[in-house]
Amino acid sequence: MGKTNAPEGLAIRPFDDSDRDYVASVAIWNALWTDEPTSVEGMRYANSTRSSKHFFQRLMAELDGTIVATAIYREPEWADEPGMYGVQIRVLPEYQKRGIGSTIYGHIMERLSELRPEPEKLVSDAREDQPHSVKFLTDRGFEQKQRQQVSRLDVASFDSAPFADGKARFDASGITVKTFEDYEAEDPDARRKAYKAYVELFKDVPIFVDRFELTYEMFERELNAPNRLPGAILLAFDGDEIVATTSLWKRLADPGNLGTGLTAVARSHRRRGIAAALKVRSIEFAKSLDTRVIQTDNEENNPMYDLNVRLGFKPTPAWLIFMKGPDEPAAGDDSSAGAQG
Repeated sequence: MGKTNAPEGLAIRPFDDSDRDYVASVAIWNALWTDEPTSVEGMRYANSTRSSKHFFQRLMAELDGTIVATAIYREPEWADEPGMYGVQIRVLPEYQKRGIGSTIYGHIMERLSELRPEPEKLVSDAREDQPHSVKFLTDRGFEQKQRQQVSRLDVASFDSAPFADGKARFDASGITVKTFEDYEAEDPDARRKAYKAYVELFKDVPIFVDRFELTYEMFERELNAPNRLPGAILLAFDGDEIVATTSLWKRLADPGNLGTGLTAVARSHRRRGIAAALKVRSIEFAKSLDTRVIQTDNEENNPMYDLNVRLGFKPTPAWLIFMKGPDEPAAGDDSSAGAQG
């Protein structure tokens, strides 16, 4: 790795689970992505429920006693690929291009070299409207593997009239829709059955890893999360079989801004207008809550993105997924150090 000019007075230490570190980590994220705010409550929940089977380390960087950056390096719980590690570095905007990101990156690379299994792939991401972050990664040998197109819907302007015919066909199809709460109320084994269905539905979701794994623990954790919105997880049934789903989730730092979870239809039930019908119902539910905006993201070639466009979602800056192998270059211009998402 090339020489890194570490700023004088910079100290890198582990996250200590203190209120100060939580508040600082959230503040750094929110300064970088004001339109996608996170919260201390959400971060605490994620930390308290993280899998103990997968390596995880969060770092804090202080410059003369001020927290100016945070970073994570970990084994992704969702990737069934030994030797894959995720790396994210986030630096406050006013402290970028001082060599802080480069110094943290060097520190992480040294620590990764000590881990077992040894790193085989490194994964990171950046938002395309922050070119300094993209350059930071490409300078270090990362290559773009996927583009996740983010899009947003102005809920107040949504008009369901163009989808009336499709809704009528759906209503006559025999497919029934239940909220997750209704399903749990009638079936004590609802969570296990829904999990099994979700595993199948996820198989056709475009993703950049060879082996994606949705564990029951991950599924249960999401259902119990503080940002779950009652009545917003919709399940479509053909008889007793779950054949499709869509969902909305609260953004704890901005209640008027909802995020979309998995929207998927079983292979056996595609091209029947089920996804469109579920999405329309979901948007109408959001409108009843006086929601301001719904945000979603899709792999750019995913047909679900085309459906979102027809529904009125407008594209906003995409997230880019990057990957590198252990033998690719790890040096870069320190002046490019920025924030990776």
